Amino acid sequence: MRSPKQIQASRINGALSKGPITPQGKAISSQNALRAGLLARTIVLESESTERFIALLESYIMEFQPVTASEISMVEAMTVAKWRQFRVWAVQKSSVERDMAALDPQRHRASIRAGFAMRGLPKALAHPN
Repeated sequence: MRSPKQIQASRINGALSKGPITPQGKAISSQNALRAGLLARTIVLESESTERFIALLESYIMEFQPVTASEISMVEAMTVAKWRQFRVWAVQKSSVERDMAALDPQRHRASIRAGFAMRGLPKALAHPN
């Protein structure tokens, strides 16, 4: 996720905006909340935070101030890509930690267990269950 400082900077920058000026920009902007909710329902998994996803999307909207449909589409795509990156990082962390836990800490220090886990846990090294 973006840091609180980054989110705050985006909010400050967004506050400087006078909002959309053209009728087209106003029409597109009026649909932002609906579009954010629909996008979140499509992207966010049950175990994830819809509110955090929408906050990320809103921070990008404030930072980049998209007006046209193509600009909004690009900001949405960027938000989804970042969200999926966070998800991959979380899955990788959980997987590595699971495999590290299967190794005997008495025989291997944490950095060695992490190396084994990242390469794929050798069955010969795992604790028998």
